[in-house]
Amino acid sequence: MKKFVLAIAFIFLAACSPTKNIKTGMYAKLSSQKPQITVDSVKEIGKLKPQINPPIKIAVAQPTGNEEWSSEEIHEIESWLPELKVAGLASDLVVIPRSLQQGCFYVTSDCPRTAAAQLQADAVITIGQSVITDRYLNPLSLLNLTLIGMWVAPGHHRDSYAIYEAALVDTKNGYIYSIARGEGEISKIRPFMYADYDTGQSEARLLALKSLGKQVIKKANEFLKAK
Repeated sequence: MKKFVLAIAFIFLAACSPTKNIKTGMYAKLSSQKPQITVDSVKEIGKLKPQINPPIKIAVAQPTGNEEWSSEEIHEIESWLPELKVAGLASDLVVIPRSLQQGCFYVTSDCPRTAAAQLQADAVITIGQSVITDRYLNPLSLLNLTLIGMWVAPGHHRDSYAIYEAALVDTKNGYIYSIARGEGEISKIRPFMYADYDTGQSEARLLALKSLGKQVIKKANEFLKAK
């Protein structure tokens, strides 16, 4: 009986511990999404030259993977335009519909550039993403053994993290003008019945987009000053 109690306690303590270095794994996931570059392609990249003449029309690609921007995220992306206009970089900014990016899994593929060209955009912002939720318990989760506790006891933690890595790419030749990164995280504590596996992910994604937007605008100002 004592061994059984100790085993239950050990399992419970393990479940109560948040995962360490979870962000390290997220960056590894972003890196794994990128195709390998050959020696010949590196030589070709070295020959690329900037071609844009600001202000330009910018398209924003859908994120990597099978997900697409929500209406709230599209609204956030479109909110970047006024400051990009003030900076002198953009005359217009559009979000590429998912229908124009069918099969665009890799952020470094030519697919987003092709979709941007169809929209007559001079450059495209490609965005790689990594979103993950760390799930663990606190002692109140023991109340899940009761019916009421499953509905009211806040025993389940959800720590959601989102990372976006973006590049401003010339639509015609693939020249990269700037890169930017945004991060967002949010923590929630819920009863069992209200704690989903992805609780907090949408909020973390939106925070990461806000952070990314600030970096995109900052990089735009730096690019134009150096031009």
